[in-house]
Amino acid sequence: MMLQVSKEEATALQKTSIKKSRPKGKDKKPMSEFTLGSMVSGKVVSIMPYGAFVDIGATTDGLVHVSQLADDFVKDIATVVAVGDDVQVRITEINIQTNKIALSMRSENAKPVGGGAARKSKSEVPDEFKNADDKVFIDGTVASVTEYGAFITVAEGVDGLCHVSQLSEDRVESAQKFVKIGQKVQVRIIQWDKSKKRLSLSMKAWTEAPARDETEDIKQFVDEAPEGKTAFEMAWEKAQSKVSA
Repeated sequence: MMLQVSKEEATALQKTSIKKSRPKGKDKKPMSEFTLGSMVSGKVVSIMPYGAFVDIGATTDGLVHVSQLADDFVKDIATVVAVGDDVQVRITEINIQTNKIALSMRSENAKPVGGGAARKSKSEVPDEFKNADDKVFIDGTVASVTEYGAFITVAEGVDGLCHVSQLSEDRVESAQKFVKIGQKVQVRIIQWDKSKKRLSLSMKAWTEAPARDETEDIKQFVDEAPEGKTAFEMAWEKAQSKVSA
């Protein structure tokens, strides 16, 4: 399984990976000796905003991304692990070229974060989200990404769909390339679908709807206005003729 990280995380990870590389020694095994998918013991050696680094006895420490720390959504890494903790992790990726090992502490059969049974039922969405001001941005975290958009968690157990058309002011060809799991974002709640019990979100700036041209409504009730008369004047004359008749 390929670990999905944002560009900022990838840059930080590259720098940190260099720092975490360890000189080969008697107690350190080369990455080639580890098996993809195997469970190994390790010790948490550092915590970053995007996950935890774990020493599994390899020449480089492995990363447990925040999205892979638990079966449920993790808002604060410190509530799950701390430096010095002994943990059991599964190896999900070994990349010898980039000197990186990706790890997971989630159950093998766990549902995608943001789509599992641990989420609150749809009927439990608080009123503050149902009646949210669609002009106001709130914090959110990308829980999962699909072809048609991203599911974003805005509170514990509460998430909504940000359709691909609402991800940016510019056209987005692929939601997977635009946002990544675990990425922090700012969203607006633009709709609460009562029948489907679903929140619709947007990452686009709020804009006021254009003023409605009421003369368009009038035109359907009158003939084409002759030169020198407006549609409103024609409608008024037509109404007056009916009153005097």
